[in-house]
Amino acid sequence: MRYRKYFARRWVAPLFLLVTLAVIALSACGTRGNPPALGKPVQVTLSASGNATTLGQATLTPAYGAHVVVYMHGALVPYDSPQTPAQLREGGCYGKVVAPLTSNAPTGGSAVVAPGGSDKGANVALPVDANWYVVVLQSAAPNAAVTACGHPLNNMRQYFDLYEPDKVDQGVGLGIALYEGIVITKVHVALAAPTTKQTAQWSLHSGGCQGSTLASGAIASGDTTGSGIAFAPLNAKTWWLAVATDGAADPTTCVKAG
Repeated sequence: MRYRKYFARRWVAPLFLLVTLAVIALSACGTRGNPPALGKPVQVTLSASGNATTLGQATLTPAYGAHVVVYMHGALVPYDSPQTPAQLREGGCYGKVVAPLTSNAPTGGSAVVAPGGSDKGANVALPVDANWYVVVLQSAAPNAAVTACGHPLNNMRQYFDLYEPDKVDQGVGLGIALYEGIVITKVHVALAAPTTKQTAQWSLHSGGCQGSTLASGAIASGDTTGSGIAFAPLNAKTWWLAVATDGAADPTTCVKAG
C-alpha cells in the first residue's frame, strides 16, 4: 500500500506540469493551432476639439494576419537587409510573390503590407494560407536565384522545412520556417467632408494621443477616406485615434477608441 502511494505522489507533480505546459502552449497559439477568435468592429466618432462639430467616423475592424519567421542553416534570417532575402510566394517555389518577408526582398509588384515583426520575422496583412511557399533568395537582385523553398501541411500554426527548390520535401532541409496566425486591426477613416487645403493625416496610438504609434496614414486633398493596418489586436480601452486636417501640425481631434 505504501509502495502504491509513493508512486502515486511521485507522478502527480510531473503530470500536473505536463498539463500546465499543454494549456500554456494552446493559449499561446490559439485553439488547435488557430489564432484567437476575432472581436467585433468598433466605430469611433471624430469630433473637433473644443466644439460639437463631427469631422467624421473611423472604423476599427479585427482581422486575421500572419507571422512568418525564417531560419537558414540554424540561423535566423533577420527582417532588415539580410544577405539572403525571403519572400512568400503562391502555389510553388516560382509562383507569384505574395509579400516580401525581409526589407530588401523584391516585392514582385505585391501591395500586401508586410513590416518587420516586433520580435523577429515579418507580419503579413493576410491570413495564413496553406498554398503559400516560403522562398529564400541568393541575393536581393530582382532576378536572384531561389536557394531554398518549403510549404506547410495546412493553415495551422507550424514549423516546416525548407529544401532546394527542385527537391521540396526531399533530402536534407536547408532551413525551417514558422507560420502562425495573428490578429491585426484594419483602420478606416471617413471624413464628413473632403479636405480643402492640404492632405489630412490620421494616426492610431496606444496609451494616449502622444503614445506609441500603431498605424498612420494620409487622406489626400479633395478625398474623404484613408485606410491602414495596425499589427496588433484591437484594444478599445487604450487606443486613441488622432486626425489633423488641412495640414495642421497638431491634431484637430483625438478621441478614445472605446
